[in-house]
Amino acid sequence: MQRDYRQPNVCAFRPRKQWVDCEAERDAEILGVFSHINRLKILLMLRRERRQVPVLAAGLGVSRTTILKHLAPLLSARIVTVHHEGSSVYYELAETWGGFLATLLAIGNNPPITEPTVRRQMN
Repeated sequence: MQRDYRQPNVCAFRPRKQWVDCEAERDAEILGVFSHINRLKILLMLRRERRQVPVLAAGLGVSRTTILKHLAPLLSARIVTVHHEGSSVYYELAETWGGFLATLLAIGNNPPITEPTVRRQMN
């Protein structure tokens, strides 16, 4: 069952231990949104500019239905927003998630320093 993240925070009304468990569960669900390669590709396409479903489908080489299936959890978690201009529908990365995505990409591009590397730097 997919959670609607627009609902009020139900965790706030629970005892401390249950609140922590509830928050951790919610955070795991949000981070799970990033676990599919097509969702990450969609986010990478949206980080520069808003796009329509046919453009996303062509860029990923998948059907429009597949794009909509992957946009649903991104919209539910408010990672992606939707804009209507006349009969056109555009999707874009929510402003609050741009920094997180940039950090995530930076981590992926900078492998952790291993011990031998540290030793070489110290010599």
